[in-house]
Amino acid sequence: MIEREAAGWVGCMALLAGAVMGCSSSDSGGGTTPGPSSPLTISCADSADVFDTKPADLPGFDPSRRGDVVRCSPVGSYTLEQLVSTATALGYHGDIMTTGATGYKLAYRTERVRQTDGSTPDGLATATLFVPDKPRGGAGNTPLLVVGHGTVGTGARCAPSKGQLAATGGHLDDYRALVIPLVAAGWVVLAVDYAGYGYGSTTGYMLAEDVAHSVLDATRAASKVLSPGLLSGKVVFVGHSQGGHAVLAAQAYASTYGMDGTLAGVAAMAPLWFSSLAFGAMLSPAAGFKTADSPWPLSYSLEYFYTHGELIDGAGHGTDLFQPDKRDLVRSIATNDCLFEAAQHMPDLGAVPSDYMDQDFVKAMGICGLLGSCTGAAEVWGERCRADRPSIEPHGAPILIWQGGRDTTITPGLAVCGMDKLRADLASAADATTTVKMCVDLAATHSGFTDDPEADLSAAITRRAMDAVAQWIDARTLGGPEPADCEGEEAFATDAGPAKCTTPPPNE
Repeated sequence: MIEREAAGWVGCMALLAGAVMGCSSSDSGGGTTPGPSSPLTISCADSADVFDTKPADLPGFDPSRRGDVVRCSPVGSYTLEQLVSTATALGYHGDIMTTGATGYKLAYRTERVRQTDGSTPDGLATATLFVPDKPRGGAGNTPLLVVGHGTVGTGARCAPSKGQLAATGGHLDDYRALVIPLVAAGWVVLAVDYAGYGYGSTTGYMLAEDVAHSVLDATRAASKVLSPGLLSGKVVFVGHSQGGHAVLAAQAYASTYGMDGTLAGVAAMAPLWFSSLAFGAMLSPAAGFKTADSPWPLSYSLEYFYTHGELIDGAGHGTDLFQPDKRDLVRSIATNDCLFEAAQHMPDLGAVPSDYMDQDFVKAMGICGLLGSCTGAAEVWGERCRADRPSIEPHGAPILIWQGGRDTTITPGLAVCGMDKLRADLASAADATTTVKMCVDLAATHSGFTDDPEADLSAAITRRAMDAVAQWIDARTLGGPEPADCEGEEAFATDAGPAKCTTPPPNE
């Protein structure tokens, strides 16, 4: 079972984490064909083939083009009964769902991460827009929720927009459990894939600047395609696991990169806000990671280094850190595999990281990750790792974090690392106004995705925390009552004392 495997590698070295979602090759089940009326200001009739083809002769890119929607395809309509049935099958038992919705798949322009040559290329991000039949708060008073998914793999076919919402099974179940209650609660939801899923590009796994741009430009895309008079102008970012990292990064970049609307809050469930130096630390022989017994975290590390190299150093450089005879397989894993497949293929690369990565880099980056001493081949990468946990905006939107006490991926120690970093960011600004709150559910796990048929899906944090998160969003955007108080980090305490940040790597 996936949670059990995650516990094993945390036990090997209690510093490393990743999202525990797998991938199947296809999904089935979806909405019905939408009716003739549309809440969009643009035509939305691209066929699947057209949608997946990059438009030719796009206008030159500049900041005014951020969020321009260049592809739109109807997904279908979902009844309330469909959404409730699917959410219940996934383990959700709350009571916030009141409406059906219609979905549209979008591709919009966004600015990618700055490259080593100083250029900032543009790209396309994909997302699914869900418009409720009965908008929460009423037309003109409905907030926009931009939702970030957890890890699904970096292959183009792994993107949530490639699957169906009203279905179960496969790598998208945690995504569905996150999105469906929000859609059926009546919010306008734009569920982003992040840039690089398709169109001949690469997505940036845990690459903060890149995914933040995708989230922020999603707000511009929504404003450009939705009919005037629907949205209130208030925006909330919501994410789980890798998506928690994406929405926290977006909060950090919002004031400098900009967005459309007013950011009213950021809700992150079990966010991956530990130091990305962990992806280097697990390369060290001292960490003891082997592809036979730790394929999941090593596949995350592979995707981290491949996608960063491909996007920052330039196309074709994603395999520079890997041994020449292993580069084709590395590229195949990173561009074709969803998560189950990536983990399954890791032993084909060798027994340990030094079997498939450059050995000088393994040595240098292992020391960098374990000790924070990043020299030689690891100097540039140490800075990249640190940049992937940017300082949050001290005068920005409030942040709510929900964390599970039974989470074997983002363990209590790793969750405390994230909180310590957020508090340090705020402490560095004497007049900080941003607030950060953690709520702990000791009975919650990281994920409801598992290969154990006896597993309790309702234990996942995305199932147990949704109603409280929804009430928190209502309070931020519609003036509703605040949710009941929750247990904070003190709930993690044991007889040995309060939970502390799990190191190494240094919590930089």
